Amino acid sequence: MRNKIFLIVGTLLLFNVFAHAENEISIYSGYQTLPHANLNGTAYGDPINKTIGWEGKSFSSPPYYGLKYVNWDYNIGYGIEFTHAKAYAPVSEMPAYFSRLELTDGLNLITANAYKRWDGNLYNPFIIAGLGVSVPHVDITYTKNGTTHKTYEYQFAGGAIRLGGGISYPINSDYSIFSEYQFTYSMNELDLVNDGGTLSVNLVTNAINFGISRKF
Repeated sequence: MRNKIFLIVGTLLLFNVFAHAENEISIYSGYQTLPHANLNGTAYGDPINKTIGWEGKSFSSPPYYGLKYVNWDYNIGYGIEFTHAKAYAPVSEMPAYFSRLELTDGLNLITANAYKRWDGNLYNPFIIAGLGVSVPHVDITYTKNGTTHKTYEYQFAGGAIRLGGGISYPINSDYSIFSEYQFTYSMNELDLVNDGGTLSVNLVTNAINFGISRKF
């Protein structure tokens, strides 16, 4: 997990080479949930069509967190954001023959974002919109007739959308803290190992984030 964080931070910092205005890098965590979503497709010849009440478990290891870089030109910004969200299927709601069905390391969303902010007397409101990809770590165990198939790998699963808004509070000329609400929608096509088929699920996350930013 540590190596993944270093890689993400390094990627975000590369944007500074091409930037000519105010740059800002942020890290955040918070509370992330998911509503019910339908899982459908095929698993080793069995048709799957199941509505699941997915769980976020934000504070369980590995925790929910995110990183973002913004290049500001006055009050308009552009950048990239990585979010390590999570999705667990409760055991009681899994389809038959599944003993593990998770995107917990994680439901990784990478988006190119546009930002708008407003200068306030004390707090600075902002909004976010972004488009990108979902790169989940697929963790699925399926057992039938004494044979177990375990899918445990990162996959490029589909597209992702991000919307949000919040407020930031400057601590000094370099640092600020912020709180925000974020909505994401991701389309995930999950391939099962050993030619086991594909499962599809469109996941929505809702998150309240708290973080710190540094200008450079």
